[in-house]
Amino acid sequence: MADNFLENRMEAYRSGRLSRQSRSTPAMRRPQRPDTFSLVYPEMAVAIIAPTFTAGLSETVAALRSVGAKVAFTCQPPEGNVASLLAQRTGSRYYPQSAVPTRERFVGDVRDTWKHLDFIVTVNSRSVLIERADGSLSRCVSLPAEATPEAAARLILFLLHPVNVSLL
Repeated sequence: MADNFLENRMEAYRSGRLSRQSRSTPAMRRPQRPDTFSLVYPEMAVAIIAPTFTAGLSETVAALRSVGAKVAFTCQPPEGNVASLLAQRTGSRYYPQSAVPTRERFVGDVRDTWKHLDFIVTVNSRSVLIERADGSLSRCVSLPAEATPEAAARLILFLLHPVNVSLL
């Protein structure tokens, strides 16, 4: 019975009555609107240093992970385990500052884990310091007082794109 079933399915497939499932999704078949702007990000590894856990840190980690970047972040352990939950939800790595008390130790551990590191981002309440891990570039960007956490995360994401690094 099984052989007969498989033979019938193969015959139907060869004759075209049974087609393979499409591998494209509806979003892939939909043409891109001409008024949209999109960037393709290469694989990159980013270490984020923040004094405390904030909504801006959470948005930045989520934005970087959404484009496929490897992200490790460190901050003071907040109340509860929201930083660990963020790391689990986004697939990033969280280092409590008590585990890596110095910046060098944090960056060294990230380099040892991933074998490379592209950028180090230091996030403060009103400014962002973006550095290349090899030390070839360092730039501090001030955030406007009215900047939302989402806008700050998009700015960081935009500046880390290889085409836009020259803007730093």
